[in-house]
Amino acid sequence: MQHPQSCTVGSVLAAACQGHLSTPTLATRLAELDAFRGTGRDNAIARWNGHILDALPKLNAREPVSVQLAEKLTQANLLLQLLSDAGIFPKLHASVLRCLFEDGQRLQALMDVRELESKQQEQQAGPCPLHEVVVAAGQACAEAVAGSGDRAPEEVFYALPTSTVAQFFKQVAAVAANAGRNPGQASVDFDAVAQLSKGVQVALGGAMQQRAHQQQWYGLAINVAVAGLDEPEWTAGKDVRAGLQMLAEACCRLHPRLVLEAPQQISPCVLLLFELTDRLLNACAAAVTAAPIGRQRQQLHIEYAAARDQLLEQLLEQALALSQEDQVEGLQLIRRVQGMASSHGSNRLLYEVAFAVTHDFQNLYEEMQQQRGDGLDPPLTTYVWDRLLKEGRFAFLLDQPHNFDAELQRFLSDDAADNTALRLQIRWLHEVRMQDYSS
Repeated sequence: MQHPQSCTVGSVLAAACQGHLSTPTLATRLAELDAFRGTGRDNAIARWNGHILDALPKLNAREPVSVQLAEKLTQANLLLQLLSDAGIFPKLHASVLRCLFEDGQRLQALMDVRELESKQQEQQAGPCPLHEVVVAAGQACAEAVAGSGDRAPEEVFYALPTSTVAQFFKQVAAVAANAGRNPGQASVDFDAVAQLSKGVQVALGGAMQQRAHQQQWYGLAINVAVAGLDEPEWTAGKDVRAGLQMLAEACCRLHPRLVLEAPQQISPCVLLLFELTDRLLNACAAAVTAAPIGRQRQQLHIEYAAARDQLLEQLLEQALALSQEDQVEGLQLIRRVQGMASSHGSNRLLYEVAFAVTHDFQNLYEEMQQQRGDGLDPPLTTYVWDRLLKEGRFAFLLDQPHNFDAELQRFLSDDAADNTALRLQIRWLHEVRMQDYSS
């Protein structure tokens, strides 16, 4: 049952969407109804929009699902346009704006998933993993929605965008968590992971395309919606990150099994892991940035760093293995790992690539100048010099470019660090070297 205020606000919004109210009248009526009050879905406008978008189709409806979704998206876009034209966006809380914008993004995600699901069902005779996930997500949501008990799970899935999209990623994660664990099934499991990954990428791609459209037309409002909350946009939310991580970890488990059971799928598996890792790390970085400074941000950063180093290390190992068969392709993939390590501040991988693979120390020095730490990760210089000390590479440590001289001297003068005596000895040699250079 709708909230009483929503019924009144809903009638005003419905009249405006049908062209029966001018935008000034819309703004006046909504103000009289105190419709700008509240946060998130508790706000009457956001609640009405969610109710309209989550409406189940009439029994025995003849319109295809794609048409139903398109009509809902048209309705959502029209509401945004009316609210913008009426000057209402500045009066709404950031969480309300977030609901309104993300409703349209979720609809576009479902539209694109539906199109992909139809294509996959046409192309294969056996079970379709994406369809099975759609059914499972629909069943999970149907249990909490009144009046949906007599509907097919897939009908429920495509009818309830505000809840089924999150459930979609949860079901993907559940399926991916079991992939690659049983001998003799590597090829089948990889096909399933690849299909589900395509579904995830299509959903996120559609949502981001819709967001780009919203940014173009309602840039200020969507910036407020993003900056006004201490949580990431839904495309970088917890459920999305979990789904991406489970798919990536499935690829890691499958790789050694594919080597034995289906070597022709090794290269596609590696490339898929690159795509998933890229999306996952970007989502993790967005979550860290959005979180408030403090314990929550630190915890998210720990999770981000763990996933980053684990997956990039896997990718480096797989790229090195491929380089044994195709040196050109292998080197391209190694450079790709290096680029991702640079973008996401993985000190460990930048060090490993330079010292164990490429021996391109000039590139490492350039990274050391740029990777200055973010308060959560240390500067790359500190990491590199710590590793050189621990590994006994003293000659290399003393042969750093001269633009690092002052910083290296401060590093070696840190009395609170480990190996104080060794640091003092090397600092003396470093100072002698600087004097020789200056003379």
